[in-house]
Amino acid sequence: MSILSDFTAGQYLTSKGVIGATAFIIGTGDAVDVIQGEERQERASELNGFERSSRLTIVAGLADFIAVYPAAIQTYLGKNCTHKGDEWRIADIEEGAGFVTINLASRTEVS
Repeated sequence: MSILSDFTAGQYLTSKGVIGATAFIIGTGDAVDVIQGEERQERASELNGFERSSRLTIVAGLADFIAVYPAAIQTYLGKNCTHKGDEWRIADIEEGAGFVTINLASRTEVS
């Protein structure tokens, strides 16, 4: 590991202890600990009124995520998932040097 990856891994562990980690599950897979980021509520105009949707950003440590979900990162796009007991869909996913950032969309939102 590099000095940077050692530093980010250590800070992620510290953040999980301070902010708190929550369980995230893709499909019927195993849970991986994530740190919850921002949740957005949106309301868009549709033909028959307004459509409400939600978005949520979560972050997992890269090693933790790959240990539970080893397939290529793009294979998880559009998959149904669960975070804190709520049902979501993976809208986009981003793999970095030390983290996986996942943006979730409410299942009612059109893909």
